[in-house]
Amino acid sequence: MYLHNAPQLLDTIRDAVAHSDALALQQAAHSLKSSSATVGALQLAAFSKEMEALGKSESMTLAVPLLATMEAAYAVVEEALQRELPVAS
Repeated sequence: MYLHNAPQLLDTIRDAVAHSDALALQQAAHSLKSSSATVGALQLAAFSKEMEALGKSESMTLAVPLLATMEAAYAVVEEALQRELPVAS
């Protein structure tokens, strides 16, 4: 479920940054923070917390470089989780 939802949340964050939508940014980052923490992706959860704070403060300038960092962190998480998932027979 995380591997399905996290990319959608990152897309929402990307769109929110592109359109300077602070509320959408805050909400999507909050959801990604919580779900990332649940699966043990603590670095991505920490980045999501920072992004959530940027949305709350409507400070969109710093969101662009943080988004790139979050996307890179998600790629690492995705690869690790894929390795741990059982192969469907």
